[in-house]
Amino acid sequence: MSKVYDLIPYISVGDIKFGMTKTDLVDVFSKEPDLVSVSFSKRTTLEWGTIKVRLNKKGLVDEVSFIDDCSVLCDGMDIFNDLKTIKELTKREKPYNTVGFKVFFEFGIAITGFSTKKDYKSLSVFSKELINVWKS
Repeated sequence: MSKVYDLIPYISVGDIKFGMTKTDLVDVFSKEPDLVSVSFSKRTTLEWGTIKVRLNKKGLVDEVSFIDDCSVLCDGMDIFNDLKTIKELTKREKPYNTVGFKVFFEFGIAITGFSTKKDYKSLSVFSKELINVWKS
């Protein structure tokens, strides 16, 4: 398993804080991203292995996504590695279901692959500015 990331909803995940720039992220990861892409909506995605960081049109972090092999801790739960993650999250908040994701606005996260036999699990941690995007 790789690094452990502590999640503070709508503030940060590990050393990655919402509002950081690409330069800040290069300092956090101690290297340039492995891959950079820009979507039709002008959001930039920077990838470091299984971690994707998305920047808004202003070039500031507004979403961080993890795929498997990591440990993201939030309120006493290891989201990827606790077998009861969905059960524990739904005790605290009824998830909003959209496009294959379960969204938990209390924690600022969207997850997929946790309740099926998919090949991977995915977790997106998002900033407050993306709440309405996830609700649409």
